[in-house]
Amino acid sequence: MTTAREYFENEVWDLPLAERRAALSRVVAMADAEGDVDTGFEARIKLIQANHANPNRLEQVAAYGWCLARHDEDPDRFPINLWYYKWIPGAVVGSPEVSREQIDSLLEDLASRFDSGAQESAPVVKLRMRAALDLGDIERAAELFDVWRERLEERRGRLNDCSACDAASHASTLAQLGRYSEALAAAEGLTDGRSRCSSQPHYALGTALHSARAEGRWHDAARWHRRGLDLIEGNSDFDDALSHHLRHLAIAACVDARADLDIDSGIPDALDRAIRLASSAIVTLEGDEEHRYFFYRGVRLVLAAADAVGYADTSGALGELRDAVAGRAEALAAAFDARNGNAHFGAGLHRDDLELAVCRP
Repeated sequence: MTTAREYFENEVWDLPLAERRAALSRVVAMADAEGDVDTGFEARIKLIQANHANPNRLEQVAAYGWCLARHDEDPDRFPINLWYYKWIPGAVVGSPEVSREQIDSLLEDLASRFDSGAQESAPVVKLRMRAALDLGDIERAAELFDVWRERLEERRGRLNDCSACDAASHASTLAQLGRYSEALAAAEGLTDGRSRCSSQPHYALGTALHSARAEGRWHDAARWHRRGLDLIEGNSDFDDALSHHLRHLAIAACVDARADLDIDSGIPDALDRAIRLASSAIVTLEGDEEHRYFFYRGVRLVLAAADAVGYADTSGALGELRDAVAGRAEALAAAFDARNGNAHFGAGLHRDDLELAVCRP
């Protein structure tokens, strides 16, 4: 019979990423059943790495928490990489079942491990800022944004993110704060094609779309939309990023339908494309609740735009899409808002409705 160690060493590494994730999960289960703590630890570390871009993030949380507990019991036997801890706060925030108190406790534990001095380092402040944004604490996030930028200029430590990741966080935070022209300037290195990062342009090209529309830069938005879709189309890991493109197509369809608006959206047949993209993505949709919320939010606006322009659903695809997502964005928004104690997620849906209302014929 093959042991967990044998399977781990000989059967995992040549597999494609999705299959490797499943194989590593099997190794973990086998090691636990055999009582092989060392193999369980090593397999979980590899599983954490393999799950970095996976929208099913709670598996990553469970694996890292288990490894952290083993490290605290025997640091020499189970050395831990704190770099991976940076992925965990965003993962736990993505589930409304995780309370604010649990999130705060996790951030305090992370801060105690990252910093020995009185002043928190840039990575810790950045993680607190991103958690505040996800929790709808916008004023707190704005304060932390200023602190993060100051700390980032002071020194670069071993746990700082790369320049592309920091640029993406800089731009997306400014956009969420409503500082659209600043957001577009901060994203330039990611939206102009210069960055060779394997993931950040994929998100930045989507998050820049709302800022571009707000600034009246429709030509840029059309260009970024095309480039962004080239990067993410067909990859279910980026369905939350796809949401930005679906919302943009919905708005563009209504702009194109208005004879009184002299705006070249650069996106003909926008609704046809949005429905095709959404119908294809929903078949493989996975991930935690936050990932799904963003996807459903995009589809929701496509459906509203179709109603606004009187879209003829000759194929039945729109009706199938409507049945598949009806009420889901609203239900998830309500769950997150109940956890957060505010109306942040519901307000996102309301802002979508307002933007569509301005453009609809």
